[in-house]
Amino acid sequence: MAVKSRSFGKRGKNDLRDFSVRATKLGDNIQKAVNLVVQDTAIAVAAHLARSTPIDMGRARSNWVVQLGFPVFLSRLPFSAYPSRWRPPYGPGGSFGEARNTAGVTWSATKAVKGRAPGQPIYISNNVAYIAYLNRGHSGQAPAGFVDAAILTATAQIRETAQQRFDGI
Repeated sequence: MAVKSRSFGKRGKNDLRDFSVRATKLGDNIQKAVNLVVQDTAIAVAAHLARSTPIDMGRARSNWVVQLGFPVFLSRLPFSAYPSRWRPPYGPGGSFGEARNTAGVTWSATKAVKGRAPGQPIYISNNVAYIAYLNRGHSGQAPAGFVDAAILTATAQIRETAQQRFDGI
């Protein structure tokens, strides 16, 4: 019984080299796109957390910190501090300071993730002593679980836009 050999076409060394170059380029492009989606996600989560954090003087809102490689264990002053609406000395509070604090969180998150290497962990933390109380609903400004809700909202938003990072790859 004779065995038939099948020919799948002639492949030269150049064809395999071209395939290897294209496959390597595709892998690099996918890795870059994934890294950008991860960065976009961290920025969106930090921004949503800041927007949904109950405010008095802006400290809790300003303390959403994005850090590469390890979490931050310190808290910082508000980006734009303003007098409390609820405690003496009373002040106007207001949307200007709140917007500046949210913008500060978004800006610092963007700056923090800019140099991220693929696979490098990103930590998002808030180290004001009372953030857990706020997340349990101790403020009338936000429901209990606002942290989880903000993360879910941000990831849903990114899911919708992540495809753009992969178009044309």
